Amino acid sequence: MPALTPVRGGELSAEAYLKRLHDDFWFFVNEVWKDRQRDSVAPLGDVDKDVCEWFAYGPKTRGVLAWRQFGKTSMCTVVYTMWRLYRDPSTQILIVSKTGPFTKLIVHAIREWLEAVWFTNHLAPPKGSGLRDREEHFDVVGCDPTKDPSVVGKGVDGQITGTRCHVMIVDDAEDDKNTMTLASRET
Repeated sequence: MPALTPVRGGELSAEAYLKRLHDDFWFFVNEVWKDRQRDSVAPLGDVDKDVCEWFAYGPKTRGVLAWRQFGKTSMCTVVYTMWRLYRDPSTQILIVSKTGPFTKLIVHAIREWLEAVWFTNHLAPPKGSGLRDREEHFDVVGCDPTKDPSVVGKGVDGQITGTRCHVMIVDDAEDDKNTMTLASRET
């Protein structure tokens, strides 16, 4: 468990605060937003709440379509991944995107925010711990030892076959080439 800092506003006990982080994705998003000081740059509103709740609690297979710069990657990929790992460090998450380099940026953002946010930094792999910690994948503290890392990113045309995961998040994987025909979209 993370070292506790004073609970914002004093309205929740430390135990209730941590439980709410665990149980309520929207609360988790808001607290990450405040911690990363994003609330002054990109304040969250009702549409963001609807999207987050759909993404976290919707049907098993779901998608989010929104305009550019909405924050789909930040909220629905980075923070959702953090939340899933916070809830269960043994969760394995595969991030798939259009290209390997873009996926590395997403994995880097997840790793960076996981380490920076006070209530998730206990999950970040410490140097010299023996946990995997590379730019395209990493393990979190408390994960089960398996062949696959806690978080891995792959390009849509990369070697996805054989990667085991509990959650797959596809983020900006479509382009003109792979969505031109029905067959290419299915592939």
